[in-house]
Amino acid sequence: MNVTEVDKVRSQLKKALEKRDLLLIQADRSVDELSKIANVMNERLREWYIVYFPEVIIKDNVKFARFASIFDKTRPDEKVLAEHFGEKKAGEFVSLAMRSMGSQLTQSDADALRAYGRKLDELYQLRIQLSSYVDLTANEIAPNISHLAGPQLAAKLITFAGSLEKLATFPASTVQVLGAEKALFKHLRKNCKPPKHGIIFLHQAIANAPKHLRGKISRALAAKLAIASKADFYSKNFIAEKLKKDFEERLRAINRSK
Repeated sequence: MNVTEVDKVRSQLKKALEKRDLLLIQADRSVDELSKIANVMNERLREWYIVYFPEVIIKDNVKFARFASIFDKTRPDEKVLAEHFGEKKAGEFVSLAMRSMGSQLTQSDADALRAYGRKLDELYQLRIQLSSYVDLTANEIAPNISHLAGPQLAAKLITFAGSLEKLATFPASTVQVLGAEKALFKHLRKNCKPPKHGIIFLHQAIANAPKHLRGKISRALAAKLAIASKADFYSKNFIAEKLKKDFEERLRAINRSK
């Protein structure tokens, strides 16, 4: 390979790596990984808190991490708590702390617990920031898919396809089962029932539908998504309004048929 050919390959590689859908894919995967890590850390934090402050009940994981990052049972700061949870809740937390049956931790133990809470809180904030970036980028590079299915699902479809270009080449039948490769492989290997949908199950129209209608709705949505992806990659024309209207009409027809 001569110098000219090397430069040509290098230029092509640079151009490929500059594609924004590759950045979107990495961000989308990062959000998923952060969610998994955060779930594990949250479980550990809650188990830790059963020993320290069993009376506190905060169902929201993000709020619980924030609480654990600032709370000191021996010196609860009601003013700081009120800034994050409101005066009423802050008062309840302080009252519970005064009569808590939880273990009295040493200063180093309590510091370690709060440090863990801070790291989890930071993790949740990073996930929120990356999710916003995913939304923004998906709307920019795939406006038709994003308008039709939402930016989060648009990002997932591009991620499972490998690129927007690849997604644009897929027929509706492939788009329908993207993300269900294991179930599809099982169907081909063991003659099990084929999957009715893949990642597009995240769309509310499918997730909230009766089970016996999900296959029809998945096919209808996949057909429109296949068209939307081609428009996003090839023509760059915004046709999502019509696609969405057509899909909603088809959805109403399917629901009437039940």
